[in-house]
Amino acid sequence: MRNQEKFYQLGRPTLEAEGKVFSPASGDSLDTMECDHLYDFRRDAEGVPYNRAARKKEPAAEAAEAAFAHLLLIGSGAARDGAWYVSGGRSIRIVHGSGRALSTVREHYNEPPTAREADIIVCAGARDLGVPGSLISSGRGASVVRPAHGGGSRWLTLEQARGELGL
Repeated sequence: MRNQEKFYQLGRPTLEAEGKVFSPASGDSLDTMECDHLYDFRRDAEGVPYNRAARKKEPAAEAAEAAFAHLLLIGSGAARDGAWYVSGGRSIRIVHGSGRALSTVREHYNEPPTAREADIIVCAGARDLGVPGSLISSGRGASVVRPAHGGGSRWLTLEQARGELGL
């Protein structure tokens, strides 16, 4: 079994507990994904920004909520766009939050400001404590102020994303 399949298997118990059918192959195109997108998929599953290296050989058990988020998007008919998805005209990236505060995970994602940004980043496994990671305002786009860590994307927990995206 390939690592992508092992990753999806992590989300299977939660998906089936909700009464949904487990079929990650339907609607997903990991077999045709380019190598760099597969690596981005792996880093997102580990909770590692794109400017850092993935470290694990196999998916960790604590990434189950991130796998569940992928299965929910696949099941909702979202189209694959590299390591991300497109649903309702919005690009969606899923990252593993590993039980940390949403603001802490966002601060960890200090990716280059020139990197492509998703409209929504679903931080599966993170908790929104309502506390900002920084009290200092940050810029966006062509601002002279350095962009915030995590970019200009909307960061949501899986629970928030389920409500907004109708998962």
